[in-house]
Amino acid sequence: MLLQSAWQQGLNAPLTSAVGRLFDAASSLLGLCDVASFEGQGPMLLEATAHGEAQAVELPLHENESGLLIADWTPLLHALRHDEMPAAQRAMQFHLSLAQCIVAIAQHIHARTPFDAVGLTGGVFQNKLLAELALQQLSAAGFDAHMPQQIPCNDGGLALGQLTEASYRNG
Repeated sequence: MLLQSAWQQGLNAPLTSAVGRLFDAASSLLGLCDVASFEGQGPMLLEATAHGEAQAVELPLHENESGLLIADWTPLLHALRHDEMPAAQRAMQFHLSLAQCIVAIAQHIHARTPFDAVGLTGGVFQNKLLAELALQQLSAAGFDAHMPQQIPCNDGGLALGQLTEASYRNG
C-alpha cells in the first residue's frame, strides 16, 4: 500500500524508457528476483526461466505529442500475474511479446518511411533469447535485421550510436 502510494505520487519513482526496468519488473512479478544483488540479475533469471510454448501478448502502440512511438505494457503486466500459468511459460510469453512489439514498431515506422534494415542495440540485446526471437521475427516480417559484431550492444557502444545519430541529423 505504501509502495503504491509513493509510486502514484511520483516519489522515488522516476520515469524511465529503459526496457531493462521492464525485465526487472517481470522477474519480480514472476517471483524470480525481488531484490537484485547485481545489475542484470532479474533479467538473467527471467531469461533462464523462459521455456515452453506461449502466446505473445499484443502491446498497443500510440504516438506521443513528439511523434515517439510508445508501447503500452499494461496487457503484458496483467498476463505476467496469472499464477495458473507456470513461471517458465510466462517468462517465455514476456520474451515473445517484446520481440513481437519490436516487429510492430518496425512495421509502423516502415509504413511511413520505408527501409530494409533494422539494427538491434542496447543492453537488453545481451539477452540471447530476446535477440534470437527479435532477429527471427524481424526476418519473417521481411526486414534485414542485424546485431552488433564489433561494437558491444550495451553501454560500451553507446557513444558510437550517439555519433551515428548526430551525423545523420547533421547531414
